[in-house]
Amino acid sequence: MAEREVQIAVDSLCNPREPVESSLCKHLTNLSREEQERLNDSWTSIPVEKRRALVSLLSEQADQDVLLDFSSVFRHGLRDSDAVVRNSSVRGLREDEAITLIRPFLRLLAEDSSMEVRASAASALGHFVLQGELGYLTDERNRELVEALARVITDDSLPVLVRRRAVESLAYSGDERVREIIARAYEDVSEEMRISAVTAMGRSADEYWRGTARIELLNENPDARLEAARAAGELTDGKAVARLVLLLADSDPGVRQMAVWALGQIGGNQAREALKVVAKSENTAMRLAARDSLAEMSLFDDENPTLSSPALFDADEEVEDDDLYDDEDDDDLYGEDEEWDDEELDEDEDPEWQTMEVLISDEIDFDEDDDYAWD
Repeated sequence: MAEREVQIAVDSLCNPREPVESSLCKHLTNLSREEQERLNDSWTSIPVEKRRALVSLLSEQADQDVLLDFSSVFRHGLRDSDAVVRNSSVRGLREDEAITLIRPFLRLLAEDSSMEVRASAASALGHFVLQGELGYLTDERNRELVEALARVITDDSLPVLVRRRAVESLAYSGDERVREIIARAYEDVSEEMRISAVTAMGRSADEYWRGTARIELLNENPDARLEAARAAGELTDGKAVARLVLLLADSDPGVRQMAVWALGQIGGNQAREALKVVAKSENTAMRLAARDSLAEMSLFDDENPTLSSPALFDADEEVEDDDLYDDEDDDDLYGEDEEWDDEELDEDEDPEWQTMEVLISDEIDFDEDDDYAWD
């Protein structure tokens, strides 16, 4: 019966007069070897526009239902003659941790004619770099990954899109070059590359970057603020709590939600009280995000009872950045005497400062229409 359903799906896909129906997708999940071969044999007979629509639809449905497995379709799509299909196939495999994908992704990164596909492959390799760092790959395979990404980063002939994704993925590695790579990316003339450098700071789990990420929370670009909030959470930077609280009222809904997530990662009394207020918001996305963060904090508190209510800073304490970086023992990659203009956030001097008391008094309003979900 299953083979008959696959054949029906294949026949429909090959018919240019029939649209790609979502109902077909259920026939293409968890394919057996025979069913996969049947689809592969007919693949080139499917019009390219329908192949594009199919792979995109499968990716959407897989995101909505984790029990659906279209990996065999996506794997075949990696070899498609159409770049859009290849790119969508890479994205469809972004949660697949099978190490047999490393080689195809490396090939796409090095050889694909589409820069978009190369960039997607660079991103997809990130969780394999993390696997290598955690000891789940052989040393040889791990070195191969790291060196491939490092070559891309230093290849100025490649567009920023590809190189920035490689920086983000390589950041998971403990390679000694990573800190300098991030520093150079942060100095790049491209704003997109600088934002990727902030992303990489968080992924590196290197506390050296806490101060820099904190500064970027004040960036005028909402994309930079969002990535800085993510980095602050990943680096569990307690000194960033006050600024993250400010971002709960940010004009950008994505930044607001990321601030909620980051506060949940950092924890502490101030973060918890702020999230309790947001958890009562009329905005659905913010309310649910805050409740998720509070639940995660509670789980952490149960596992670490001695850390259940740490005070990250006194209520009257001024928040400031002593240095760009928190690691005083390391040489400053930007020069020992370089000064950074990072104005202190003083409650008495800055009228824009929203104290915890203001937040708790429920003066932050969210627009219900601003629900947002990030990747």
